[in-house]
Amino acid sequence: MEVNDRLKSYIVRMLVKDVAFDPQSSTYAVRQKSLSDAEWNALLAEAAKYSISEDLLRTIVADIDKETTFSPQIDMLYSIDPSKIKVGQHLKFWGKSETHGMAILELMCIARNRFLVLDSGRHILQKEDIVASVTMPWNAGYVVDFNVIRNGRPYPDSNHHYRTRPLEKIELLNPAVIYEFLDRPDEDEEQAVSQNLSGYSLIINDLQIAALADDNSIKSKYGEEIQCMGTVYLKARILYTAFRNEKVKLGVNLYDATGKLRIGKVKEHTFYNEIELNDSGVSELSGLKDRNNSYWPKGEYRYEVWIDNNMLISKSFVIQ
Repeated sequence: MEVNDRLKSYIVRMLVKDVAFDPQSSTYAVRQKSLSDAEWNALLAEAAKYSISEDLLRTIVADIDKETTFSPQIDMLYSIDPSKIKVGQHLKFWGKSETHGMAILELMCIARNRFLVLDSGRHILQKEDIVASVTMPWNAGYVVDFNVIRNGRPYPDSNHHYRTRPLEKIELLNPAVIYEFLDRPDEDEEQAVSQNLSGYSLIINDLQIAALADDNSIKSKYGEEIQCMGTVYLKARILYTAFRNEKVKLGVNLYDATGKLRIGKVKEHTFYNEIELNDSGVSELSGLKDRNNSYWPKGEYRYEVWIDNNMLISKSFVIQ
């Protein structure tokens, strides 16, 4: 049953007394309370705004009650796209290096590709720091780069990058409704946080690759599997949140699986795109052609988008 997010948030806040942390299982749980007559009448009044009857409201409340009291479950993953993680999701990174051992990073998603640090096994990150991933997707065996904001400012410097140890696994902890009854910022505060995360006029939420033939006809649409044969141009589009409608100059780097830079130049970004930010939040970048081959060879690639010396997003993809 689909429930309006605002109504669900309202119900959860009415049902939950407080949030408790279990140090043995390292999970968050909730303590509930019984609704008084006055609170139930308040719920009825709120539900009426969405044309929901009392009988349907009782069903919705019962479903949410089960969700909040459900014993935490752990889903273990080895790859995930951070832009697809739902608000409220509690997750753990398990990172390990041969020299420094294991380090655990606990996060909670507070907006699209925005995460609140709940706990960190490394001192560089603190509880209540806010991070945004510039690496997409997250894959076991690889590091993840984050932009970090502490007390509203980039941390530790203007580049504000934090790099995890190579990931062993990612854990999603459920239920994920806990965020609904934490102190959730309003939309203006969330937008201010997002703006501070980059220090620029946009945040890139996702990047998608399409393949074009020599005559610019489409070989593979954005997000589809890319085949080597006939792929002359790799064309990217970015999905972003703009804070000001203005022109920006974005640098592009493209690496192959060996780490060789195929397009661009580190920190100089000789391949630039100038785009006009708009309310649609979608812009296409120029197509990239391999200077050494008729078609783009098979293999794994990494596409980076930069502004000045700050990487906004990094995403891997494969040409079959």
